[in-house]
Amino acid sequence: MATYKEIKGVTLQTRDSDPVLNVGSWSSGGNMNTGRRAGHGTGITTAALAAGGQTGPGGNVTVNSEQYNGTAWTETNDLNTGRYGMGSFGTYTASIAASGYVTTIQTAVESWDGTSWTEIAELNQGRFYSGGSKQGTSTAGIIFGGSDGSPEDKTEIWNGSAWTEVNNLPTVRAYPAGMGTSTAALSTGGFQSPSTYPNSTDQWDGTSWTNLSVTQNTTRSVASAVNAGSTTSALIAGGQSPGATANTETWDGSSWTEVNNLATANETIIGAGSSSSDAWGSGGDSIQTTTEEWALPPPTSTVLTEGDLFLSQGTTLKGFGKAASVPSVAWSSGTNLPNPWYQDAGSGSSNTAALHFGGRESGSGSTAKTQTYDGSTFTEVNDMGTARRYLLGSGTQTSTLAYGGYTTTNVADVESWDGANWSTASNLNQARSEQKGTGKSATAALAIAGNPSSPSFKTEQWNGSSWTEVQK
Repeated sequence: MATYKEIKGVTLQTRDSDPVLNVGSWSSGGNMNTGRRAGHGTGITTAALAAGGQTGPGGNVTVNSEQYNGTAWTETNDLNTGRYGMGSFGTYTASIAASGYVTTIQTAVESWDGTSWTEIAELNQGRFYSGGSKQGTSTAGIIFGGSDGSPEDKTEIWNGSAWTEVNNLPTVRAYPAGMGTSTAALSTGGFQSPSTYPNSTDQWDGTSWTNLSVTQNTTRSVASAVNAGSTTSALIAGGQSPGATANTETWDGSSWTEVNNLATANETIIGAGSSSSDAWGSGGDSIQTTTEEWALPPPTSTVLTEGDLFLSQGTTLKGFGKAASVPSVAWSSGTNLPNPWYQDAGSGSSNTAALHFGGRESGSGSTAKTQTYDGSTFTEVNDMGTARRYLLGSGTQTSTLAYGGYTTTNVADVESWDGANWSTASNLNQARSEQKGTGKSATAALAIAGNPSSPSFKTEQWNGSSWTEVQK
């Protein structure tokens, strides 16, 4: 018998600790000294800066600034103007905090040099909850979107001494997520009205924005989420959707992918990071002090590979494989019927080729109406011969059998549809309504039980020309 080494070319390993999957996850970090929401946040997991934010209702804001070393937060020199909802970009030692809100919209901008904050040239357009190119520098970055009382699309670029209005976003957005630099940035998510959250993604090339044909998996307002990374490797987490969400997604330059969630659903989080493998988020909507850190397993970790076999703790044989992927399937809204309808029947081979017939329209008795559906429109066609409800149908849009039902009593009537007209077919042996049935064609169907029901009620089988009782 061949050995594992002969088959795989390696010796079966014994491990004191199991290998890990090479996927990102959130873990707890050190708590901030001042609980807050919607403040300035820049830097990476091991060198982060948080400043300002809201500490309570209305104008309860803080000027407090803190730096994070990956383990603990340390208070440092304060902002000159306390506010929340700022647009941000930069690093742990060189950052820009732009505009925001106290009891009015602010235009103030401050620059951080690693030691203190200095007031600099103000934005041309006061706004709050704007997006920013998080990976920009203190001498080169952009601020975009936000609200000046209503959602806006304006973009301003910073060159180290002045702000200049440049080409607008293609999508009006308050509360957008922002990541990237002054020459390559992303804007995604946001808020347009209480019922409209644009989850498309816009890309900045240093001159203008382009709306990409890409959406997030979770529609959300995400200036209030962790937003980190670049145009080729980014991450968003949390936000408002419309309530707080824990969902996390990564960006690979072309699409958003759902990954492991935050430990706690949260919004108005202060956060940043360098890429889809490095991000942090602190504070949040209930004026929190908690911090969560996102990371992949460290380079020293032993990572699981499909097909691995190993002895765990020297005694238990373990293996690792991956299940076949299952296509994602979800319900979505279609076109409404022309009127409220119930106790009706239908048939069809797909959601773009269906037939709807019989039943009751709201406020009326049984109907004989028949309609075709092409995926977007219901079209009335020729009526059935007998108006009835609680009937059943088997077949396709062009070949259907309608059987049983109720008028003023249970009926045994059967009709056949040829794509244009209904014609009478052989009756059921037993008049019935509310029956169960199967069949995907007009020539092969079953009628099972129904009303009236009894222990001896039989099943009937249709062969294309007649019904035969087959089983009780």
